[in-house]
Amino acid sequence: MLARGEGTSPLTSPHALEEARRNLEAKRPEALDCLQRVREQARMVPEAPMALARRALAEGLPLKDAPILAAAWSAGAEALAGVMDLLEGKG
Repeated sequence: MLARGEGTSPLTSPHALEEARRNLEAKRPEALDCLQRVREQARMVPEAPMALARRALAEGLPLKDAPILAAAWSAGAEALAGVMDLLEGKG
Protein backbone atom coordinates (compact mmCIF):
# COMPACT_ATOMS: atom_id res chain seq x y z
CA MET A 1 0.00 0.00 0.00
CA LEU A 2 1.10 3.50 -0.65
CA ALA A 3 2.00 5.38 2.50
CA ARG A 4 -0.44 8.12 3.28
CA GLY A 5 1.15 11.51 3.49
CA GLU A 6 0.53 15.08 2.58
CA GLY A 7 -0.85 15.28 -0.94
CA THR A 8 -0.98 11.51 -1.44
CA SER A 9 -3.76 9.01 -1.53
CA PRO A 10 -3.48 5.33 -0.63
CA LEU A 11 -3.20 2.73 -3.38
CA THR A 12 -3.48 -1.02 -3.21
CA SER A 13 -3.45 -3.95 -5.59
CA PRO A 14 -5.48 -7.14 -5.33
CA HIS A 15 -2.34 -9.05 -4.29
CA ALA A 16 -1.39 -6.46 -1.64
CA LEU A 17 -4.89 -6.45 -0.21
CA GLU A 18 -4.99 -10.25 0.03
CA GLU A 19 -1.52 -10.33 1.63
CA ALA A 20 -2.66 -7.74 4.18
CA ARG A 21 -5.78 -9.77 4.95
CA ARG A 22 -3.76 -12.96 5.49
CA ASN A 23 -1.25 -11.16 7.72
CA LEU A 24 -3.98 -9.63 9.85
CA GLU A 25 -5.86 -12.91 10.13
CA ALA A 26 -2.69 -14.53 11.46
CA LYS A 27 -1.32 -11.72 13.62
CA ARG A 28 -4.15 -9.32 14.54
CA PRO A 29 -7.56 -10.69 13.62
CA GLU A 30 -9.24 -7.99 15.70
CA ALA A 31 -7.94 -5.44 13.18
CA LEU A 32 -9.62 -6.94 10.10
CA ASP A 33 -12.36 -4.29 10.26
CA CYS A 34 -9.63 -1.62 10.04
CA LEU A 35 -8.45 -3.24 6.81
CA GLN A 36 -11.90 -2.73 5.35
CA ARG A 37 -11.69 1.00 6.16
CA VAL A 38 -8.27 1.19 4.53
CA ARG A 39 -9.68 -0.61 1.48
CA GLU A 40 -12.55 1.87 1.22
CA GLN A 41 -10.07 4.77 1.15
CA ALA A 42 -7.57 3.20 -1.23
CA ARG A 43 -7.62 3.27 -4.99
CA MET A 44 -7.28 -0.22 -6.48
CA VAL A 45 -4.50 -0.44 -9.06
CA PRO A 46 -3.94 -3.38 -11.41
CA GLU A 47 -1.28 -5.99 -10.92
CA ALA A 48 2.00 -5.06 -12.60
CA PRO A 49 3.39 -6.66 -15.74
CA MET A 50 5.45 -9.79 -15.12
CA ALA A 51 8.61 -7.97 -16.23
CA LEU A 52 8.33 -5.63 -13.23
CA ALA A 53 7.72 -8.56 -10.88
CA ARG A 54 10.87 -10.22 -12.23
CA ARG A 55 12.76 -6.95 -11.64
CA ALA A 56 11.54 -6.91 -8.03
CA LEU A 57 12.69 -10.52 -7.62
CA ALA A 58 16.09 -9.52 -9.02
CA GLU A 59 16.27 -6.87 -6.28
CA GLY A 60 16.12 -9.73 -3.77
CA LEU A 61 12.47 -9.59 -2.70
CA PRO A 62 10.74 -12.82 -1.72
CA LEU A 63 8.28 -14.21 -4.26
CA LYS A 64 5.26 -13.20 -2.13
CA ASP A 65 6.43 -9.55 -1.95
CA ALA A 66 7.68 -8.98 -5.49
CA PRO A 67 4.21 -8.39 -6.99
CA ILE A 68 3.52 -5.73 -4.35
CA LEU A 69 6.65 -3.73 -5.16
CA ALA A 70 6.05 -4.24 -8.89
CA ALA A 71 2.50 -2.88 -8.60
CA ALA A 72 3.83 0.11 -6.65
CA TRP A 73 6.39 0.82 -9.38
CA SER A 74 3.77 0.39 -12.09
CA ALA A 75 1.34 2.76 -10.33
CA GLY A 76 4.03 5.37 -9.68
CA ALA A 77 3.74 5.07 -5.90
CA GLU A 78 6.05 7.33 -3.95
CA ALA A 79 6.25 5.24 -0.78
CA LEU A 80 5.22 1.85 0.55
CA ALA A 81 3.58 1.01 3.85
CA GLY A 82 2.42 -2.34 5.10
CA VAL A 83 -0.97 -2.75 6.67
CA MET A 84 0.62 -2.99 10.11
CA ASP A 85 2.30 0.39 9.51
CA LEU A 86 -1.04 1.90 8.58
CA LEU A 87 -2.74 0.46 11.64
CA GLU A 88 0.01 1.79 13.87
CA GLY A 89 -0.11 5.26 12.27
CA LYS A 90 3.29 5.01 10.57
CA GLY A 91 2.02 5.22 7.00
